[in-house]
Amino acid sequence: PFLTMKVNASSSFDVNQNVQLSFDEPVARIDTSAIHVCIKEDSTWIETPFLFMADSVTPRQYEILAEWQPEREYQLKIDSTAIVGIYGLHTDKVEQTFKVKGLNEYGTILLNILGAPETGVVELLDNGGNVLRQQPISNGTADFYYLKPDTKYYIRMFDDRNRNGKWDTGNFEQGIQAE
Repeated sequence: PFLTMKVNASSSFDVNQNVQLSFDEPVARIDTSAIHVCIKEDSTWIETPFLFMADSVTPRQYEILAEWQPEREYQLKIDSTAIVGIYGLHTDKVEQTFKVKGLNEYGTILLNILGAPETGVVELLDNGGNVLRQQPISNGTADFYYLKPDTKYYIRMFDDRNRNGKWDTGNFEQGIQAE
């Protein structure tokens, strides 16, 4: 049996997305020299640089980061035994191709905010009120790129006075107002 690995790289790939690898069991060893990301030039595959990082929030999940170019085709190759789990199982050989979507498939929101504080942060929300992205205000502007045009977005702003990058509640006992 092989170590079960799920590769999150659909055939139609977002330009601001990263390839995610997830495993059913913890990983003991990773040989990054056995992982290859190639870009298609004419009819040949040419290796392109990438970063391989562990996800800081989700255990047993890793990301492959690269500068994905719009409307280009990529190939991910992972040699067999490149990744070994803690129980001795290794991955099978992976060879997957995907194409990055074109820029014409995205929308952009450019915000000019008059009177915004220097410590202001703008959040982009979906219909359910979930934060999709967050952008600090710079010179009265906040920009959101690579948005899906068929989605309804909402925007809210808060003053991040302590500059920790998140909205903080107040403290009644200390007389501190919420941000």
